[in-house]
Amino acid sequence: MPRLFCLIGALSLAATAFAEHPLLTAYPGSVLTKKEALAFSEYQRIVGMREDASQTEALSGKLTRLTYRNPAGRSPLEIAANYRQALVAAGMRIDYECVGRDSCASSGIGWREIPSWNAINGMNMGAVKDVRYFTGQLAYQSQRAYVSVAVNPSVHHVHIIEVTQMQQGLVVADAAALGSALDRDGRVAVDGIFFDTDSAKLQPTSDTALEQVALLLKERPALKLYVVGHTDNQGSLAHNQSLSANRAASVVAALTQRFGIAAGRMSAHGVGPLAPAAANAQEPGRARNRRVEIVVQ
Repeated sequence: MPRLFCLIGALSLAATAFAEHPLLTAYPGSVLTKKEALAFSEYQRIVGMREDASQTEALSGKLTRLTYRNPAGRSPLEIAANYRQALVAAGMRIDYECVGRDSCASSGIGWREIPSWNAINGMNMGAVKDVRYFTGQLAYQSQRAYVSVAVNPSVHHVHIIEVTQMQQGLVVADAAALGSALDRDGRVAVDGIFFDTDSAKLQPTSDTALEQVALLLKERPALKLYVVGHTDNQGSLAHNQSLSANRAASVVAALTQRFGIAAGRMSAHGVGPLAPAAANAQEPGRARNRRVEIVVQ
């Protein structure tokens, strides 16, 4: 994906590109005062208000925190609007936005005694009234990027967390473990099968898990399986059912064409989000729901 650029009007400002993160550039004239980049970390994304306190969503992934001093003469409204425009143009879905200290619950001071944003995730907005914030998500390099932008009259923060399915299920069960689970439960989720975002294209890192499924089938020549795709609940039901069926079909095709398993021993099906393994309210649960299961026929 090409780098995003903040816009003034309709003009792209590629000439002022910063290198703090490949996803987007800083607002022109801003001065980077702090950068934190972690290969893997937990992050509390602020996604709303609940009983006068910030509501958060727990995420895990590659985390980048950027803090900038605002350029002189630029308002929080203008800075926030430029970031928002650029990100939405690139496909970001806005999940939550707010304006003002009380609406955003950013400072956590006074009688409410609620955690400040600085305490929650490091967005130090101070006790000023003019606070503007939005957060959303978009597809980025076969992953999901969650971007949060908070602006006050002096500084602004850009937090980016990149979530990938590869953070889930990195330990792949071997053929013996898969077989034991089938004997016990008649079904098992196959950890380690990954697809490109919103696609049925298998990622090369899936081969280790596919090899174990193939080994299981070769060790048990009478075994026949349903291969069942599952998704989270993001998007329409029809889209997710189609996506899950296509992903299951990709697994069957790979096992047939590359691992020598007879096509008649497997049947591909997709149920989309209809049989979740966890709640879809937060990303860790959604990650568990994006899975492929094998079921004894």
